[in-house]
Amino acid sequence: MKIAVYAISKNEEKHVKRFCESAKEADLIVIADTGSEDNTVEEAKKHGAVVHSICINPFRFDVARNAALALVPTDVDVCVSMDLDEMLLPGWREELEKCWSEDI
Repeated sequence: MKIAVYAISKNEEKHVKRFCESAKEADLIVIADTGSEDNTVEEAKKHGAVVHSICINPFRFDVARNAALALVPTDVDVCVSMDLDEMLLPGWREELEKCWSEDI
């Protein structure tokens, strides 16, 4: 099973390390940055995320999240959408895999 964690960001430098570390069990971490003016992009890349710069104008969270989801490769089986100020608990991937079945 291939799992991606994805999020949108803007000026989330203070959260990005914790976010990426909590999601490290994912096969891919994708962040769609909507115009950060701090070190969010650099920190995210440093901690293993694939970062894309996007522009949503006028800004809408739903459109930004959909744009971020569109950046996840099509061979990913499960996508986990989060905010950068959230974190996954240790063992999250194992729990997800235990619940997974082909008919989901």
